[in-house]
Amino acid sequence: MLLDVIVPGPWWNAFTYNFNNNNLKSGSRVRIPFGNGGRVGFICGVNSSQQNNFEIKDIIEPIDADNILQFGLWELALWLGRTYLCGAGMALKTMLPSQILTGEKFNFNLNINNLNKNFYEKNFFDSREYSRLDFYIEMLRRPVKNLILFPENNSANKFFKNLPSDLKDLSILWPSVGGKKLWDAWREIYSGNFKNVIAPPGGVFAPFDFDCVIVEDEASEGYLSRRTPVFSARSIAGKRALDLKAELILGGSVPSAKTFLRGNINYKNYKNNKNLDLIFVDINRSLKVEERGIEGVLPVTVSMLERTRSELRAGHNVLWLLDRKGGAAEVFCLNCGKAVKCSKCGSIMRSEHDGKFLRCPHCNNVQEMFNKCPECGGEILSGKRPGLEVLFNAANRLIKDYKIIIHDVNKKFNLKDFAQPYLILGTRGALSLCSELDISLIAWLDLDAELRRSDYNARWRVFSMIWQSCRRGLSQEQTRKVLIQTRRENLKFSLNNLNWEKFWRSELETRRDLDLPPFNLLIKLNCANKLKRESLISKLDETGIIAMDLSDDLNINNGTLLISAPSVKNIYKILEPYFDLFNHKDYNSIKNIVIYAE
Repeated sequence: MLLDVIVPGPWWNAFTYNFNNNNLKSGSRVRIPFGNGGRVGFICGVNSSQQNNFEIKDIIEPIDADNILQFGLWELALWLGRTYLCGAGMALKTMLPSQILTGEKFNFNLNINNLNKNFYEKNFFDSREYSRLDFYIEMLRRPVKNLILFPENNSANKFFKNLPSDLKDLSILWPSVGGKKLWDAWREIYSGNFKNVIAPPGGVFAPFDFDCVIVEDEASEGYLSRRTPVFSARSIAGKRALDLKAELILGGSVPSAKTFLRGNINYKNYKNNKNLDLIFVDINRSLKVEERGIEGVLPVTVSMLERTRSELRAGHNVLWLLDRKGGAAEVFCLNCGKAVKCSKCGSIMRSEHDGKFLRCPHCNNVQEMFNKCPECGGEILSGKRPGLEVLFNAANRLIKDYKIIIHDVNKKFNLKDFAQPYLILGTRGALSLCSELDISLIAWLDLDAELRRSDYNARWRVFSMIWQSCRRGLSQEQTRKVLIQTRRENLKFSLNNLNWEKFWRSELETRRDLDLPPFNLLIKLNCANKLKRESLISKLDETGIIAMDLSDDLNINNGTLLISAPSVKNIYKILEPYFDLFNHKDYNSIKNIVIYAE
């Protein structure tokens, strides 16, 4: 009989093989001939097509007698492949440890119980972080199985470390890396030996029949994956809770757009503004910090310098935030004007280590700086928009007698190092330090740059960053000043009260009028071939789907389309042939699909 097999990889189509045993179930692994060698694939059903006019090979051998992806993971892979326009093959590759994809065998427990369970959603919002964490611990003490997700690996580690010993014995920490650690955690959880899984976003794929999933800081952009395929772990958590008939608890200091739209917000300590101290400083009256080889300046106001020195003298730590890593946020050619792009994902690269290396901020790809422009061969490359490394050099010149460090979210900080006051430089990820250190002043150097971004979510990003700056702290009583260097008078007006309810009402009214998320989907993709791009636009137009060609905009990657649609259903059907390995005409002509839904 003929069986369809999904092979983990970038192909959306299934591959047909012959096997003389009809006992294989969907989701079970088989070893198959593929290309010049062999691969591991997943059975997805019986092939009913009568038009197979190509050679059909035999399955080499079955690996599993049953579906290995229990707890709804098989159905989740199919759903993820369609919902995020990446195909089930790429979804499987993203979800699973490499050992499963290479055919390693293991024992798995099929004891799943969905009896007397019903999906139920509730929320718990509180500006006090310690209050939310106490609430989550109460939830973990119930006689049910729990998955609790955090948007940052450090937050998950800290929560697990501080669990009471009786709960820690019943809990496992999901690793933030792959390899052996991920494989060991996968097998441990599959064995059913743990009641609670504490995890960063990747833990949403844990092989676990949970009764409750908790999503902390559910509005955080940390739940968006940084590599292709781009998906929201928060949305996947909701899908898994629905499929497993589990309870879904959304928490945080402020709700996301989708949660706010649904209403019935359970908010604690909402009107406690007594520790709010916002200081707005005119960015036009600032020192202009420059660096050779980098276009643009860093604004450093005298007011910020004086307040920083005052807090350091009083023995308090100070945090300067600039949401641009490296030496420059963008490297470009002075000859042709084009930015240097990542060879893996197409994002604009930034310079690091005094211009010796390039790093992609999205997929973390690192390579040496080019001697010549990869586009035109020009020999002069320059940087735009100075980043943290330039700020570090400037801070050392302007702030004397105090230790200055750059915060790296990927490295652990030893709190013993903070016995004396420090000036800490970082991106928005450094806000996590506010839960661990006495930080009396946070200064945003160039928040206006966030508002200059072209994406629809810029205003929310600015609001949430300032909200966290004011609210995130060691305790409810901690006072903190937040200084904002800006040239926008309207920014002062919109941030003075930090009322998220008023913000969302105004913001969502604008988005509804413009058909922006969460009321409509925005889908961005790249199709460099002009004829194929025009053909794709025509196909979308025939189904009533609006597509805008941004390829003539010098600030957008060449061949970029922006699609507006209420759902991905019809778009999937149109794009499917472009990811069919047997469609030699159009295959691999579309790249870098990103969906904006929230």
